[in-house]
Amino acid sequence: MDHSKMDHSKMQQGHDPHHGMSEHDHHVMMIADFKKRFYVVLVLTIPIMLLSMQIQ
Repeated sequence: MDHSKMDHSKMQQGHDPHHGMSEHDHHVMMIADFKKRFYVVLVLTIPIMLLSMQIQ
C-alpha cells in the first residue's frame, strides 16, 4: 500500500471530537450560526438606535 496517496482525513476521523463531522461541515455550521446571531442582534439594535436618536 502506498502511504503517500492515503486519504489522511479518513485516518483522523476517530480523533475528531465532532464524531465524524468533517472540518468543512463544521465551518459551514459555524457560518450559519454566525449569520443567525447577526440578524437577531441587528433586529434588536435598530429599534434601540432609533429610540436613542429620538431621545436626544
